[in-house]
Amino acid sequence: MAFDGISKYATFLNDWQAVAAEAATAHQQMWELKADEIQTNGLLHAYVEVHARGAIPTSKLNRRYREQRAHLVLKVGERVIQPTQKTVIKRSDQSVPMVIGGVQEGKITLHFAFDVSPEDIQSPVTVILIDGDGSKTSGEGGSQRSTDH
Repeated sequence: MAFDGISKYATFLNDWQAVAAEAATAHQQMWELKADEIQTNGLLHAYVEVHARGAIPTSKLNRRYREQRAHLVLKVGERVIQPTQKTVIKRSDQSVPMVIGGVQEGKITLHFAFDVSPEDIQSPVTVILIDGDGSKTSGEGGSQRSTDH
């Protein structure tokens, strides 16, 4: 759990990995994925999951991450790369066990797409998540640190 009671996880996929994941889902659910349904445009996709458990972290989650208030950037050297797309994919509230236990929880899943070349990400990349209050969480190579402004 992070210092603010909200855990943040980022998963990065390129177009080919995204297509493979979609094909695997289609196979698992027994529906046909047609070639004309596949869209590749050379983007790097970032899926960010933000989890909160407890009354205070859950209220922060709703205030900071709903309605596209969060922003994700990549920093390569001194260059900051902005996303070309960002969307809120899913917002989940209480699970049944947590309701029964009286614990508030929530999860928000965000999607960001970046137009980067393979050379852009050959160097060390810092990932910076900026919430709706302006607080930043950054990570490089699996590490994470928060800075509140």
